[in-house]
Amino acid sequence: MADVKQYAVIFWRGDEGEQPWGVTVPDLPGCISAGETLEEADHCVREAIELHIEGMLEDGVPVPEPRTQIGAVAAAMLSLRRFFRRGFPLFRGSA
Repeated sequence: MADVKQYAVIFWRGDEGEQPWGVTVPDLPGCISAGETLEEADHCVREAIELHIEGMLEDGVPVPEPRTQIGAVAAAMLSLRRFFRRGFPLFRGSA
């Protein structure tokens, strides 16, 4: 049975007129992929990971262990005017 490792991937949307979805694999430098849809990008990155690792093994390069963990963080989108009105301590007394 093959050794199965689970690598974190990051999906992002391109700007209008560009490839709709890009994908990167942080723990496998140089391993990237893309797709017209999220589903296609997911399929393509799985294939890219397999090919990338296969190439590393053929070249005698050690395959990195998965280390990256992905999370989501909620962040409030404040306007600068509101930000400064709140008297953010780092900017108090600044000209």
